[in-house]
Amino acid sequence: MTITEIRFKNNPTTFLGRNGAFKCIGIEIWNDDLFGEINIYPITSKGNTARCRIAIPIGEMDNFIDALKKVTDK
Repeated sequence: MTITEIRFKNNPTTFLGRNGAFKCIGIEIWNDDLFGEINIYPITSKGNTARCRIAIPIGEMDNFIDALKKVTDK
């Protein structure tokens, strides 16, 4: 399993969990070979990995990347 971390240097954001909205200072990206997915977890303002996960099948990564490009193209 490979873990990559991205910290939002000047632009913290928020994420929505079961108990409401929380500050998000970055994300952890996990490559889970066992289940064939990429998992994305928010990092809280306290530096903890939140109990919130987005799982993307590795076979759909090209579609996911294309979608991200579409929403960020100006």
